[in-house]
Amino acid sequence: PGISGGAAGKPEHTALEQLISQRVIEGDLFSRAIQCFPASRFGADAELLRDRTALFTGVDPAKSARSSSNDTDGKSNESRTSSSAPSPLSPEVMNQQRPVALSIMRRWIRWLEDGLLADGRDWVLDSNDNGAGPSLADLEAIWVLQWVSLALPPEILGSGSAPKVAAWVSRFRDVVKAAEKDAPE
Repeated sequence: PGISGGAAGKPEHTALEQLISQRVIEGDLFSRAIQCFPASRFGADAELLRDRTALFTGVDPAKSARSSSNDTDGKSNESRTSSSAPSPLSPEVMNQQRPVALSIMRRWIRWLEDGLLADGRDWVLDSNDNGAGPSLADLEAIWVLQWVSLALPPEILGSGSAPKVAAWVSRFRDVVKAAEKDAPE
């Protein structure tokens, strides 16, 4: 079976894939996941901080500073765009928001552990029938965990706190390693 395993094409599975994607991207999961990392990870790289600030706020601090001199109505662009607010990745905001971010990640992991993976299935759209592998739903649900997993304490994502999710993440990593090994050079 391909990436969507034996369940590919079922309307309810497509709907679940889309709901998961929407929750991760348009919800607060992605933006909060980044706040799980130590604040020091972003403060040392000014270009990364500028780029991520623009992503999260819609305001590029470098462009905002340049365009404030082109102001035509007597109000600075800085006041219109609130670029004077600290970056969401500044140490003060990261340190303040990390407990909230960890709580949101815990809730996501509990939803997976007690919901989608509760019956012991190997993959989100698989009830262990026909040897189905990971689906697009797995990719949509796991990428943010794969990315942030090293920043999460074991009481949030670990074999003791979320054994089904931890095993799922491990299975996914194994599948990726096998695919990399089998990929043509």
